[in-house]
Amino acid sequence: MNSLSRRRFLKITGATFGAAVAVSSLSEVVKGAEKVEVKTGKKVKGIQKIPTYCDICFWKCGAIAYLKDGE
Repeated sequence: MNSLSRRRFLKITGATFGAAVAVSSLSEVVKGAEKVEVKTGKKVKGIQKIPTYCDICFWKCGAIAYLKDGE
């Protein structure tokens, strides 16, 4: 029988809790992004949508940049 040390139990519990928090907060971000897309679905004269990504961390999240009159 494999014994589970207190230290290993705390590591597993902490990792599980952290993953649960990350996943639950990510769903709120996705819901917010869907709301923004619905609101900005109309084309506005002089506004250009440019797909891009964030280069700060490992995951390189997608984003949409908006240009107005080339700025």
